[in-house]
Amino acid sequence: MTQLTYLIDEIGSGMGIYYSSRLGGYYLKTAFILCDDYVELLFKLCLIENVNDWSDSRTNGSFKNFPQILNDVRNGKDGHCYPDEHHRIIELTDQMQERCTRRNDFFRSSYLLDLNVNKRGCVEAF
Repeated sequence: MTQLTYLIDEIGSGMGIYYSSRLGGYYLKTAFILCDDYVELLFKLCLIENVNDWSDSRTNGSFKNFPQILNDVRNGKDGHCYPDEHHRIIELTDQMQERCTRRNDFFRSSYLLDLNVNKRGCVEAF
């Protein structure tokens, strides 16, 4: 199996979590948070496959953080991974950065503990 196949299986598990909470909405935050992880993994796979010598490690050996990976996707090889879709990639990565910031705020601050993730936001994340 390819790495993408494993990722698709993981996304299927996340969809199961989403659908199990359709009535009560109890697990929408969990599904929303998992989407952030799926996006990061998908970006890494895209970069590994499309940009020569790309690595998810920094020169000091630590892993790149999500904003650095988003920047790599935006810049890609020769300025863009997908030159014909560059405007759309910028738009999508901006949305993904907003979701990542919101996701991180769930864990780093108590002021979002009562935050609800609506179904639309969860579907958009997927």
